Amino acid sequence: MLSTLGPDTVELVIREPADPPALDRWGRPVLTERTVTKTDASWQVTGGTEELAGATIATLEARGALPVDDDTKALESTAAVRHEGRLFELTTPGVTHYDDFGRASHVRVFGRWAADVSLGEQVVVVPAGRRHDGIVEPDGDPIPLTARAVLPGDARVRFGGTGPSVEADFTVVLDLDALDAPIRDGDWLIVRDRECRALVKRQESQWVERRQLVVLAEFHGGGRT
Repeated sequence: MLSTLGPDTVELVIREPADPPALDRWGRPVLTERTVTKTDASWQVTGGTEELAGATIATLEARGALPVDDDTKALESTAAVRHEGRLFELTTPGVTHYDDFGRASHVRVFGRWAADVSLGEQVVVVPAGRRHDGIVEPDGDPIPLTARAVLPGDARVRFGGTGPSVEADFTVVLDLDALDAPIRDGDWLIVRDRECRALVKRQESQWVERRQLVVLAEFHGGGRT
């Protein structure tokens, strides 16, 4: 094994299922984290941006060569590497590479850092009254939210929608993990002073910045003054 792969110090973020198993409010398994520092590693970064359903996401792609030990050999794609303050989520499990003499030389990993850099736009959610036993409850109190993006029409095709399009006046992209008041199908969504009904689609991702609620907003003729 090579004694030094590079000048970088990285922190491994190793995630494991919680014991006992548990789910978060979106039905995803809860993971515990432990961190391990590794020195004499190599970490190389490239950059780029992407657009995801109207939200602008800045990304950095990286590849690393890590010292061979029990921690690095066991790295799965659920783990992450922190380097110079940025957390890179692994896109592949760690792969051990060998030299010409058959000795383990390093563990190769690939990762991605992402950050939402959208300007944002404020929308207002009004929880619609629900029906039960023939009674319609009153609507809830207005909740202002900052959307990652607001686009005219139905933009689902931009992130892989394959079904028939819905006649929507706006596509509103909300932050899934930071949403304190979840929006539901049929709620009122006030977008650019128009009262719309919401149709919600959840978009999951390994990367927090790419987890989104994509809400199709259908205008129902009301306005705000």
